[in-house]
Amino acid sequence: MDDNYSLNLKALEKASPSLHYKLSQIKENSKFDVFVGKDLIDINILDKESNTVYKEPVNDTLALIKSFGEYSRFPFLCFYGIGNGIFYKAILKNQAFKHIIVFEPEIELIYIALNFADFSKEISEQRLIIFHSEDFTEAVANKITNLSDIGMYVKLYDLHILTPYYSKYQDDIVMINKRFTKGIFQFVSTHGNDANDSLIGIEHFVKNIPDMLNHAPFHQLLKKRESETAVIVSTGPSLTKQLPILKEIAPFVTIISVDASLPVLEKNGIKPDIVTSLERIELTATFFERTSKEFQKDIVFLHSAVQHRRVIDGSHGQKMIVMRPFGYMMHFKKIRDFGYAGIGMSAANMAFEVAYLMGHKQTVFIGQDLAYGDDGTTHARDHTFGSDDKAFRKNAESNENNIIFVTKYGGGGEIKTNVIWVMFMNYFVNNIAETKHKMLAINCTEGGARIEGTLELPFAEIAKNIDKSKQKTGIKIEPKSKELMQADFDYAKGTIEEIINFGEEKKAKIEELFLEVAAICNELVKLKDENRLADVDFDKVYGIIGKIDNFKSIFDEPNFKMIFWETVRSFIIHQELEIAKIVVRHYKNEEEKQARDVEFLFAHKYWLFSLAGGINAQLEVIKTARESWK
Repeated sequence: MDDNYSLNLKALEKASPSLHYKLSQIKENSKFDVFVGKDLIDINILDKESNTVYKEPVNDTLALIKSFGEYSRFPFLCFYGIGNGIFYKAILKNQAFKHIIVFEPEIELIYIALNFADFSKEISEQRLIIFHSEDFTEAVANKITNLSDIGMYVKLYDLHILTPYYSKYQDDIVMINKRFTKGIFQFVSTHGNDANDSLIGIEHFVKNIPDMLNHAPFHQLLKKRESETAVIVSTGPSLTKQLPILKEIAPFVTIISVDASLPVLEKNGIKPDIVTSLERIELTATFFERTSKEFQKDIVFLHSAVQHRRVIDGSHGQKMIVMRPFGYMMHFKKIRDFGYAGIGMSAANMAFEVAYLMGHKQTVFIGQDLAYGDDGTTHARDHTFGSDDKAFRKNAESNENNIIFVTKYGGGGEIKTNVIWVMFMNYFVNNIAETKHKMLAINCTEGGARIEGTLELPFAEIAKNIDKSKQKTGIKIEPKSKELMQADFDYAKGTIEEIINFGEEKKAKIEELFLEVAAICNELVKLKDENRLADVDFDKVYGIIGKIDNFKSIFDEPNFKMIFWETVRSFIIHQELEIAKIVVRHYKNEEEKQARDVEFLFAHKYWLFSLAGGINAQLEVIKTARESWK
């Protein structure tokens, strides 16, 4: 048993350092007693405060193994409770299980289970992922749902309770379910955005390429940090009360403002160093058009490359057009010094990235409410569209299910928010978790929603500790030489041509396969109508299914993934989630298998049509946008 434990602990050192550390502090179990019978699986555990984990260990384990036979084709399963671990060792023999995720509230039970079986290989390969349940944060949930063998199968999620013993941890079970569900929502939201939005972004990007290359590259800004502290100014209802403090420390900190806060800052005599702008809609230009050109002078404006021309033309300081980390932009390898920022969904998400990339030691949030004010307002006083932005409210509250209650800033209750703000929040949660080793995130909003992972402190306390011995001198950006700009443009022009040719070739192959699938589907419909299903040629059906399976390797091709995935996923994501249910369906006989395979075939008829349509839409947008270069 000692060998099992030491091997498991060693595997956890790399796979889960936090769990490894907790387990390394345990020398023996004190809360539980272990009873081992003659049989290798006859292991029961007594909770000294309540009762045993199993009623009859052998029978319970065998019954569990049998009951999960119908899940044999699932790529992942989630369980609450590790028990003695024997059940997991048994089902992991099925190589179809890419991930078995186990949540356990008692660290001692993990310690006991890891003594009875060697899971080191499964842990190292992430086939067995164990969480001490208190470590399953929202950031971790978002990361788990993005694993390749989980993301496309998220609709299969269910949290299976190992034994009745664990029913006493009801609150913990609810918490796990809530966080996993949020992770699923985040995955579907970020992968299934409106296809039209993706196409608009591509159109704007291609149109903006010449202007982007005629300004200084983004990477130049990353060497221009002037202070240890960055203050990100957002436009939540609580911003108004923080402005006097911000004005006091403005000469000594880097102020990164979102575009919507720019008019508010001008009215209060506070000039930001950097302004981030992400939204692709034309109305975003209003924030710049309602701010004076004189005020904008010398500010560094970071515009996302997917923005409308009117937005980019609206700013009048030191302008940079920044590529976002989308595949089709990352394909432009030789001009990467013009990217990448804006992985999140808001200008504030982008501001946080910029603060980190510039090397700030701490980033302070103000006005980052991500929730409605106590009086129901949506934004700060002096916001361009008013403190109750009706257009935003209409969009955010388009469905009653869009209203959500989350933990308040400071804890102690819940506060009203909506799905849009929750998406913004989830990006913060992820990014803060990934950057905490280098940058401290401090939430000084003093209102709104709690952002998990931030340190919550009053803004006045932060201001008191700011080093005021040295003032900023101002960021100065130097443009590229005209020769380099021309070389970059020639490269971009050639890359666009390559993308069009590559896309046309792939689209032709998809259309060819679609015609084959459509033909056999029509044949099957005809046989059904004529009551001749016994005449179905299943060798032919399986031949076409084999072609579909082989074709899907297209998503492993780096160029296809980079250039087209951002768009086509919007066309096919919801079909993929439904197809996943068909793929894993358990069948008991040949007839059930045939029925499942026919359904799989029909599902891919529309899937192929949508995929070809998505590629064609992107190619047409690129061709049309390229014409604007003339």
